[in-house]
Amino acid sequence: MLQRNCYPRKCNACSSYQLAFVATKPFLRDGGSENGFSLSTAIVSFILQKDGIQKSRYIYKRFLALPYPGLALYRHCIDLEKNLATIGDNKGLINARKLYESVLATCDQNVNLGQDYYHMESKMGTSEKATAIYWRARKVLQDAAEFVASPDI
Repeated sequence: MLQRNCYPRKCNACSSYQLAFVATKPFLRDGGSENGFSLSTAIVSFILQKDGIQKSRYIYKRFLALPYPGLALYRHCIDLEKNLATIGDNKGLINARKLYESVLATCDQNVNLGQDYYHMESKMGTSEKATAIYWRARKVLQDAAEFVASPDI
C-alpha cells in the first residue's frame, strides 16, 4: 500500500505495489476475455476450493458488482451454479437464473447466452420458463433466426 509522504520512484514498498497493480490491472479490467484468462474467475475457483461455496458466492457477487465484470466471469459463475444445481443444491438453479438475467440485461444480443439459458431451463427448470425465455430471445435478438431452441443441441 502506498505510504503517505512517499515518492514511488524512491520507495521500494510503493514501487512494488505499483508494479503489482499495473501488472494485474489488465486482468481485472473487463473480467478477462470471453475465451481467455480471467483473474477474477481464478480467484473465485480458488476460494471455492479453499473456503467452500458460501464464501465463493460472496466473492463472485463482489466481483460482479464491479464495473464491467466481463462475460468470462459470468459464464464461470453460471457454470458453477449449474453444477451445484445438478448435485442437489437448491439455491444453484435460482442463482443461475439470476446470473443469466443479469448478464442478458447487458449482453442481450449474445445468441449463445440465450440458448444456454433456454437449454438450462428446459433441462432443469420448467417448460413455462423455457418458453418465456425462447419468446423473449426471439423478440430481442436482431437476427432471431440464429436462435435455435432445440434442447438436443
